[in-house]
Amino acid sequence: MFEILVEGETEQTVLSIVMPQILGVYGEPHTWRIHKLAYPETRQQVSPLSITAHLQ
Repeated sequence: MFEILVEGETEQTVLSIVMPQILGVYGEPHTWRIHKLAYPETRQQVSPLSITAHLQ
């Protein structure tokens, strides 16, 4: 299973369209989830290091 983290709606939409073209039909043999990054209330930029630390 692939887990994909994106920042916005546009990226989420594009990857939802492109992923089946790259990996094939969902579930045959690969599966994936596309997650939209939820920013804190302050809408500050989130650094890649903090994302990596959060995922571990």
